[in-house]
Amino acid sequence: MDHNVDLQVDVGGVVLKNPVMTASGTFGYGLEFKDYVDLNKLGGIVVKGLSIEPSRGNPPPRIVETACGMLNAIGLENIGIRAFVKDKMPQLDQLDTKVFINVYGKTESDYVRVAEIADEVPGIAGMEINISCPNVTQGGLAFGVDPCAASSVVGAVRAVTRKPL
Repeated sequence: MDHNVDLQVDVGGVVLKNPVMTASGTFGYGLEFKDYVDLNKLGGIVVKGLSIEPSRGNPPPRIVETACGMLNAIGLENIGIRAFVKDKMPQLDQLDTKVFINVYGKTESDYVRVAEIADEVPGIAGMEINISCPNVTQGGLAFGVDPCAASSVVGAVRAVTRKPL
C-alpha cells in the first residue's frame, strides 16, 4: 500500500510541496527554529517583516501576559532587507522550502525600495505586503484602512517586481 499523498499546492503561481507555511511575524527568519523543526518539511517559510533599513522595534516591555493570553507590541524589529539578503538568504537557499518575505514601510517608497531589492534575489519566492503599517505621509493611518492607499502601495510594489504578491 502506497502511503505517499501528493500535498502540492499552488499559491499565487508558486508551487509548494505541501500547504504548511509559517505565519509572518511568528517564525523570525526561520533559521531560529532549525533545532526544533526540520525546515525542509515545510511548504514555505514567511519571514518576519522587513523594512528598507534595520529597525529596533518598540522599547520593552513588548510582551505582557493577560488573563486570557498575551498582548505584544514588538514594533517590527528587523535587520533590514539588505542584511537579510546578505546574512540570512544564503542559509535559507540551502533549504528545500520556499521563502516568502513580509514587506513593510512607513511610506509607499519604502515598500517599493524593499521590493526592488527582493526582486533581484532568486531564492525569494514571493512577497507578502504588510499594509497594517502606519502611513506617515497620511497622518499615521494604516495603509490597509484606506482602500485607495492599499491599492496604491500594492500597485507601486507590483510595478517593480515580477514575484508573486
